[in-house]
Amino acid sequence: MNKEYPFRNLVFRGGGVRCFAYHGVLEVLEEEGILAQIDRVAGTSAGAATAALVSFRLSADETVALFKRMNYA
Repeated sequence: MNKEYPFRNLVFRGGGVRCFAYHGVLEVLEEEGILAQIDRVAGTSAGAATAALVSFRLSADETVALFKRMNYA
């Protein structure tokens, strides 16, 4: 059973390949039931791309799969 957390906003920093490090963060937030409680996401640069994918309510694995398919050129 997941606890109710007071967190409703999630913000991701930019930083190029940092978006791949966010996969672990998303996995833990998902496992703890926190990700489902998030109402708003935001970010800059790579963090904005992460926030956009999170806003689609994809799983952590689906999110990283999309990042691997993106063209970063």
